[in-house]
Amino acid sequence: MFALLQAVVFGGFLYVLGGCATQCAHGESAVNMVHRYDPRFNSWYQVAPMLSRRAYFFAGVVGNHLYAIGGKFKDGSLASAECYDPDSNHWELVSPMPSAYHSHAGAVYAGRIYISGGYSNNHFTPDLQRFDTSQWEDMAPMLTPRGWHVMAAVGERLIVAGGCNLNTSQQALPVLQAESYDPTVDQWTLIAPLAVSHKEASCVVYHGQIYVLGGYNVQTKTGQRAVSRYDAEAGSWEQIGALPVSQTGVGYCVLALPTYNLDLFD
Repeated sequence: MFALLQAVVFGGFLYVLGGCATQCAHGESAVNMVHRYDPRFNSWYQVAPMLSRRAYFFAGVVGNHLYAIGGKFKDGSLASAECYDPDSNHWELVSPMPSAYHSHAGAVYAGRIYISGGYSNNHFTPDLQRFDTSQWEDMAPMLTPRGWHVMAAVGERLIVAGGCNLNTSQQALPVLQAESYDPTVDQWTLIAPLAVSHKEASCVVYHGQIYVLGGYNVQTKTGQRAVSRYDAEAGSWEQIGALPVSQTGVGYCVLALPTYNLDLFD
């Protein structure tokens, strides 16, 4: 059972990358394994492993390549980034981040990868970096430092929500405030806050709406079962139900499954 992994849909397949094989507060059990699920045959395959063991990282797709960025393993945080070519089943290093980060979030927009927040240099940051697959560029920072949050592209905006920051005693504080980023003008705007705490949650975009699923509730110090949905047109959040059990550090994706005409088999 793996956690703190990344799950990405790429070329009609589901890729599950890295994560921790056991409970690992400091990345000590991080792995570099990559598995691919083929929905046509309901089968899992192991593909080439990443070059680095990673947990608490981001993975995303640009063009015909899958990128893994930052994270943490037993020796500390990572600045490195690497990309996977499914045609050759091969990973190679690409330009590293300006600093080592873990517990960040990311999204792909207009062929570029945006990485927000995370833990770097002993604090949670508001940093935003943009990667065009060859070089990194510092962009306008978020209005609120955060890590363990979610980030998604909806329409022409990037949305960040949830996560946590630290108080002066280094105790986790929930971040309920959400923000919207306009890449065309490099500017952040506050939007409606979450009603409940989602730390180490996952999110998906489905029919133009963002679903934030599970995680950890910093306010109650318990696992989070709630599912929060953001309607970008209305600019509002609502809770739409709950997971059967709380899930922390789990990846979620929207994957199109094949359909069959059973009449053909009669």
